[in-house]
Amino acid sequence: MANYLKATDFAAKDALISGDPNKIVKGTEIDDEFDAIQTAVNSKANIGSPALTGTPTAPTAATGTNTTQIATTAFVQTEIAPKAPLASPALTGTPTAPTAALDTNTTQVATTEFVQTQLGALVVTPIPSMQVFTANGTFTVPADVTKLKVTVVGGGASGYGVSGVNSNFMGGSAGGGAGGAAIKTITVTPGDSIAVTVGAGGASGQASAAGGNSSFGSHCSASGGAAASASIGGVGGTGSNGDLNIGGGAGSGASYHAAGDGTSGNTGGTGGNSIFGGGGLAKTNTTGGSGAAYGAGGGGGSSDHSTGTFNGGAGAAGVVIVEY
Repeated sequence: MANYLKATDFAAKDALISGDPNKIVKGTEIDDEFDAIQTAVNSKANIGSPALTGTPTAPTAATGTNTTQIATTAFVQTEIAPKAPLASPALTGTPTAPTAALDTNTTQVATTEFVQTQLGALVVTPIPSMQVFTANGTFTVPADVTKLKVTVVGGGASGYGVSGVNSNFMGGSAGGGAGGAAIKTITVTPGDSIAVTVGAGGASGQASAAGGNSSFGSHCSASGGAAASASIGGVGGTGSNGDLNIGGGAGSGASYHAAGDGTSGNTGGTGGNSIFGGGGLAKTNTTGGSGAAYGAGGGGGSSDHSTGTFNGGAGAAGVVIVEY
């Protein structure tokens, strides 16, 4: 960048006496001055939108300056030094970010506000609603319910009875079978009415009585336990049309034997266990134990030759459990 330097001393020429040939200003001198001025002007930058070349410099502004002052490379490097890189930034302090909308599922940063809002929107139902049917009835699907889990258990059979008024024989009778079970998930419509049938337990008596069948509409069912004979336990019922069908437990057998033949014991057979267990207990010289859980079979009666007549234990009624 050139500065203009005057080549002719015009004031000195003015001081010369008249007639001195050096007092005359020559055209070449004027041309030289104008050329020098033009050269100096051409090497300067315009104030408005200058197109600078080379490596221009300027004073470096103080950190944090936010004006129209020129920013040097030194100012820029000082300003960006505390910034985090885009790739894998190691942030410190308490970084903040925009909070995403509820239910956003992208790679956007999740703020603590987003997490707390999302947690607050969760509907947690740790314990489902439940309706238990121990007798026949109708289930009406509640509003907003479209899925049901249904457990259907058939009734348990009663045990077989025994008469001990016999001087020659002693012993026990067999237990009744337990009801089967069916478990199913069902799609329903709110307001639907579904018939519920609960199988009765076999009644206590000398003869064993089968358990009744249970059902939840046409969706699934479970048969009752089968009756026992004097010595053979009743077989368990079965589940039908469930996602999971479970057979009931069979009652255990029992037998008579001659008094004084050296055979010990006169205990009746136990009742079959349902999916809830509870088969009627085997007892001695008394009525068989009743089924103690939904669908369990009753135990067989037992007697010796010196005692009276004892019935088999009653089977337990079935059950239908609706969860939603």
